[in-house]
Amino acid sequence: MPGGIAASSTPLEGRKYTVLERTTATSNCIRLFGIIPISGSNNTRSAVDKAARKVGGDALIDVTVEGFNQYWILFSRDVTYVEGIGIRFEK
Repeated sequence: MPGGIAASSTPLEGRKYTVLERTTATSNCIRLFGIIPISGSNNTRSAVDKAARKVGGDALIDVTVEGFNQYWILFSRDVTYVEGIGIRFEK
């Protein structure tokens, strides 16, 4: 599924920051029979936060979000994939 592209995951106007490195993360939910959630929740915010934390950052710039689904006989998985460049705000 197409996702979205954003300049940043939080407003940057008037804030100084240090650019870290490119990072990725996923958020997913596994469902029984494609209906009953049995693990996790699939949301963009948790994937963005996870990606920023991986590089010790506060937010992301040049953010891309994609989603996809996988289906098996009894289970399905909904996935949100986030990619961006981590940044850390200066105090």
